[in-house]
This record gives sequence, C-alpha cells and structure tokens, in this order.
Amino acid sequence: MHLDRYKVNSEEDYEIFEFVSVGTKGRITKIVQYAPTNLQGFV
Repeated sequence: MHLDRYKVNSEEDYEIFEFVSVGTKGRITKIVQYAPTNLQGFV
C-alpha cells in the first residue's frame, strides 16, 4: 500500500509538530501539540 506523506517540522522535544495539509480546499497549515494528562488506563 502506498500512502502520501507530509513533510513535518518539529521542536527538539518532539511535543509540537507542524505540517501543511493539501486537499480540495487548498493548503492548510496544521499544528499538533502533545501534552501529558492525568488519565488512567491509557498507554
């Protein structure tokens, strides 16, 4: 299976990722930020 990949930029601590999504509505910059939570039972 071949899936397209996004070019991803990240900070040194790998908590924030930025990429540009390209679709029918054009190019949209997206940012994903990971943060710890207090939820129990999730890996």
